[in-house]
Parts: sequence; structure tokens; C-alpha cells
Amino acid sequence: DLRLEDCMVTGSVSVGVLICGESTPTLAECQVLRCCGDGIKVVDSAEPLVRGCDLHTNDGFGIFCTGTSAGVYRQNSISANSNAGVASRGTCTALFQDNKLFNGKQGGFWIEGNARCHVIGNDIFRNQKSGIQVGGSADPLVRGNIVRDGLKGGIVVHDHATGQFVQNEIMRNTMAGVGGTDYACPIF
Repeated sequence: DLRLEDCMVTGSVSVGVLICGESTPTLAECQVLRCCGDGIKVVDSAEPLVRGCDLHTNDGFGIFCTGTSAGVYRQNSISANSNAGVASRGTCTALFQDNKLFNGKQGGFWIEGNARCHVIGNDIFRNQKSGIQVGGSADPLVRGNIVRDGLKGGIVVHDHATGQFVQNEIMRNTMAGVGGTDYACPIF
């Protein structure tokens, strides 16, 4: 149950910060940058609070949550990572609120598996792929986000994914604002 505040984690040969087990650490106002893997990786049933952090230029995801993990991720700046800014897999139930995800070499949010996370009030812009991509059998709540100026689609839902997409602003994306394929059955 560590508290990491105003620290810089950089140059790791793998993950910048690994949060596992049943831990409930707090990361506040930290920088995680130029790591060879993910900036922050959350596994098992960990439930961190990550607030006001800057995660950029990592070779993996900015934040990667998997397993039965949860946690709260608020007011972070997530940019220029090699994979999606945030990936959520497994049965993750995390809350991602008021973050900025931009200039990613992939997409903003990538939600798959059986994830049931909440994506609320985020500003997602200028990513190379979809602002929000939902696949597998994921069932997220996506509310009040701005998804803009992406080089691919705004929100794309595929496979057997569902989810509720409420009061989002989707604008100026190069391809479709909203796309659904395969057996997806989202509610917009």
C-alpha cells in the first residue's frame, strides 16, 4: 500500500511501475516515461489510485490493467506511447476519469476481454488509431468523453462487445465517428 508522490520513473528495461496482488497503492503527480514496456501495469486484483501522473513515450501501453484489477485513474496525461494509451483486459472494473490521452502511436482506449470499466469525462485526441476501441466481450460504460481529431475512427465496437455509450462528443476523426462490426451490440 505504497504511496509514490512526485517521483520520476524512467528508462526501465521492462514495466515502469508494476502493481500486483491485492495491493492498493497511490501514485500522485508522478512521471513515468521512456520505459521499454508499459508505463504502469496493474495485474491480479490490485486497486491503485493513480492521480495527476504524466505517462509518455513508453514502448508499451501507458496504463495496462488486466486480471480482476480495478482502481481509479484520474486527471492523468497519457501521450506518445507505442501502444494504446490505456488497455483494459480480463474482468477489469477500473474507473478512468478526466484523463487526457493524445498523440498515441496506437489508439486512446483499448477495452477487450470481459472488461467492465467506466470511461468518463476523458479528452481523447490526435491518436493514430481509434480513440476508443472495444472488443471481445467487453461491456464498458463510456460517458461524457470527447473523442476528436483522430487519424482513424472515433469509437469502434467489434467482436461480441456491448457497452453503453452516453453523451460523448465525437468529432473530426478521419474515418467513421462510430463503427460497429462482427456481432457487437452496443447501446448509443
